[in-house]
Amino acid sequence: MHVYTALPDDDRDGVSNKYDHCIKSIRTATVVFQKTDLKGKNRLNADGCTFADLFAKLRPSTGWKSHVQFVLKANALIKKLRTAGLISKSEASKLTTAAANCKIGVKKG
Repeated sequence: MHVYTALPDDDRDGVSNKYDHCIKSIRTATVVFQKTDLKGKNRLNADGCTFADLFAKLRPSTGWKSHVQFVLKANALIKKLRTAGLISKSEASKLTTAAANCKIGVKKG
């Protein structure tokens, strides 16, 4: 007799919590980062993290010091995704443009 138990998958992304690097994945249709839609398709990686999760992990615990800091970190992530073949050249371009044009890290006033 075999007893099978299902492993928990709290965010229902198809990756069990045991192997999921992002147990509470951001499951929006596009990459939304701090209420800014970066216009890229939000795909799920095999490790259970979405692209939106990866952008969310960029945020320093002290917050963004400047818009330039955000853009540099976002562009480094976009390049990494592009080099790995996870996004197309067109998607990389859209994400880069959206990151540059958003207001993340811009000082108010």
